[in-house]
Amino acid sequence: QPTVQLWYGATDDLNGLAADAARAGGTVEHIEWVNMEDDDPRYARYGRAILGPGFIPQKPCLIQWDREVRKLAERGFKAECDLVSLELFHPTAEDANAVLAALKIEARLQPGPSRLKLTLDTPNGKVVFDNPGFDA
Repeated sequence: QPTVQLWYGATDDLNGLAADAARAGGTVEHIEWVNMEDDDPRYARYGRAILGPGFIPQKPCLIQWDREVRKLAERGFKAECDLVSLELFHPTAEDANAVLAALKIEARLQPGPSRLKLTLDTPNGKVVFDNPGFDA
């Protein structure tokens, strides 16, 4: 059974976002730079991190692309699904929302038991993934 495990938000300045998060009472943790020394254009170069403190899947992981591999559209890939909604629930929603707002991330968590709900519009109709979250 497919489940929603986490989601990403993209930024052009991961280090700057980390500084903004600190000023808002949050953290950007486990920053990892991948393939930054690699000159081979077949491989992506990027930085990724977790919006903390700690990891909960309702808060976005973060990514800064330095070099993307060839775009999917350039390889003939056509998306057939549209995002209808991503609903995020967590008992400490207010704390996370203050940091999200300070970082200008539009998504908001709703108070309640830990849960992620993703709804897609597909060629076969709407598909809903609704699963509990977890704290690590």
